[in-house]
Amino acid sequence: METLRSLLTLLCVFLAGAQIQTQIQIPKYEECPVDLFFVLDTSESVALRKKENSFYIDQMKEFTNEFIDELRQMRHHCDRTVTWNSGALHYSDEVIMVKELSDMRTQRQALKDAISKISYIGKGTYTDCAIREALAELLTGGSHYHENKYIVVITDGHPHTGYKEPCGGVQEAANEAKHHGVKVFSVAISPDQEESRLLLIATNRNYRQNFTAADDARSKKTKSIQSIIEIITNETRDACCSYDCTPPGGDKGDRGDDGTKVRCPSDKSGRRKTTNLTWNPLRSLTFFSYLFREKQADRESREKKAASVTWAAVVILVQSATLE
Repeated sequence: METLRSLLTLLCVFLAGAQIQTQIQIPKYEECPVDLFFVLDTSESVALRKKENSFYIDQMKEFTNEFIDELRQMRHHCDRTVTWNSGALHYSDEVIMVKELSDMRTQRQALKDAISKISYIGKGTYTDCAIREALAELLTGGSHYHENKYIVVITDGHPHTGYKEPCGGVQEAANEAKHHGVKVFSVAISPDQEESRLLLIATNRNYRQNFTAADDARSKKTKSIQSIIEIITNETRDACCSYDCTPPGGDKGDRGDDGTKVRCPSDKSGRRKTTNLTWNPLRSLTFFSYLFREKQADRESREKKAASVTWAAVVILVQSATLE
């Protein structure tokens, strides 16, 4: 029995390794990477919504890790495969980088582990600074597909009362992201969210639907994740399929035949010039066909002119006879 269990364990490890290897081995020219960065609000307004300070923080971490699990490769109709780079930060009155943008084919578990270790800060809410930090990470890292860059902000939307936002405000931060072509989704973390600010964070009204990261029944969370991924994959279809594929070239072909060398008149220096002429039957046939068509057209033109002159002469003779 113990031997059978060991064999089954080895088989599972082998199959898992084979699946990972299959995911990694995609030709570079078929890849269409998408960069997705998570911005997690661990401020006081989120942490203190429940008596247990960590309740909504844990909900947020669970939601984000479930989201990361759903970032799977997907093949578009144009034979380009969507791959994912992802990273995360969390913030209060300071911004803490959780993990920089990483390839999810190799760093998925490392990102999830880093997110699971987040503990709330519990002070001010500098959402504008966090968005700008995420924007900088997307613009300096990740893929060269500028159309495929996204931020998911998970927050309750409440600013820290009595404090001015030090980085220009969430609307200014969202406008800067939009200016660079980066799309920002806003996801509510608690039932008591500040909806007007969540709408300011989203760079498009479609990016602020009824997305939520906290739901006892889990159905809303799952639907939110699926909806956001569906929006992204639909939007990236145009960007992925508009680029021409550049597959690797084949082996070099055989060397062609040498042309015929002929003597040409000498140039001013007295040296004779040589040139290579290669007889091409198809080109010669095309040339003679062209000459034949030209001659045929000239003949038809002359015949038409002669007919016109003859007809004019007949008309004149008829008119003269009538006058007499």
